[in-house]
Amino acid sequence: MNKKVILDFPHNYTVEILDETPSNYRGLHYYYPGARLNGGQDGLLLKISSDTPILWIGTFAKGIYTAKVVTGVFSMPNPETVCVVSQGLGCIVSVHNPASHEIVKESVITGVMQIIDIGLIIFVGLTTITAYDTSGIKWHTKQISWDNLEVIEVAPNMMKGKYWDMRSDSDKEFTVDMETGESVGGVE
Repeated sequence: MNKKVILDFPHNYTVEILDETPSNYRGLHYYYPGARLNGGQDGLLLKISSDTPILWIGTFAKGIYTAKVVTGVFSMPNPETVCVVSQGLGCIVSVHNPASHEIVKESVITGVMQIIDIGLIIFVGLTTITAYDTSGIKWHTKQISWDNLEVIEVAPNMMKGKYWDMRSDSDKEFTVDMETGESVGGVE
């Protein structure tokens, strides 16, 4: 599993990917989704620390395994939150209050893009795309494809991509307005 750590947005924490829980660790260990303290599924194991004395470990359950899904840690437009994607399943967590979390709207994440100049993080799914800003979800597209959605180009005002259209047995293109999430092209 190729694990990425991309912290391009300003953030107030450090992240370390662990192979196992340190034997001398006695702090809080959260299991996501659910932020349970009494155990959960195996997955991506992280140590999170910040500018406050809060230090915690999180285990983030794996999503659906396929060769195209993302695994990694990403800073968010809100510097107090971190997004962890474990085999396509994304979870956004408050660094200072790890019990406060939400699942990313895309159920199978195949791509993540941090668009710093417009303050968005984009999550590409199999059939739709979701953007988050400092307040949370900014937009979620309608269904664009049946599968294999791919973003080709991102500009401040427009995103372009392609998908395989089974009706015509060919690649088709789509665009998404970066402000509204309205898409042109795609399955209707």
